[in-house]
Amino acid sequence: MAQSVYVGLAANSGSNSALATATFDNVSLSASSTPAPNFTLSTSPSNLTLVRGASGSSTISLTPQNGFNGNVSLSASAYPAA
Repeated sequence: MAQSVYVGLAANSGSNSALATATFDNVSLSASSTPAPNFTLSTSPSNLTLVRGASGSSTISLTPQNGFNGNVSLSASAYPAA
């Protein structure tokens, strides 16, 4: 469901020549406001440039959100040609 939702109530007399009168009582609307468990990744430094033969490191941090407690696997791909 979208973040904003419009809700309306209507009454109909069933006639083109008569107005309708209605009383709506005990109307309520509820929605689950608990977002799904998720996580964010951050790196420090945010980028790393190395010349051939050099080494470097970057710290990757995982921050759980909304009760996330699953496993996360990281991998590297597209290595430059030697």
